Amino acid sequence: MPRVHHVKKARKDHPDIGVKKGEPYYWWGMMHGGRGVRHKSKTYPRPQQLTQSEFRISCMDVEDMLQQLEDPENLQDIIDAVQQIADECQEKYDNLPEGLQMGSSGELQEERRDAMEAWVSDLESYLDPEFGEGEEYEDLEAWKEAVQQCSGEY
Repeated sequence: MPRVHHVKKARKDHPDIGVKKGEPYYWWGMMHGGRGVRHKSKTYPRPQQLTQSEFRISCMDVEDMLQQLEDPENLQDIIDAVQQIADECQEKYDNLPEGLQMGSSGELQEERRDAMEAWVSDLESYLDPEFGEGEEYEDLEAWKEAVQQCSGEY
């Protein structure tokens, strides 16, 4: 993960991010094909901005959805998103040549798919707030807190 730098006072205007001379901003670098690319932002970057892994970005997006969950009816959308990530991992595995499926690339895709399927299973146990994992939730807030603690292992 790249290091995030905080600039307290910009030496010049950065109109692309809306920063004027003297205002604070953040920058971080990522390697792209051997060349470093500097990203800038007026606010501290989200974790999704600090990785190049599509898989990790998708998982972090789902965790953001979980943190913003307000209604039990929206949980199915989150479950569908996690299942889609699992399906993408399976598709990537299937598209690998047979020799690579037995190697570390194939194992990684299988591990990711299995982790996402386990996450789906955990989340599905909360679809009925009164019977989630054998626990009864007295109110919506207790249910939301329990669901938000259900994080994927990726």
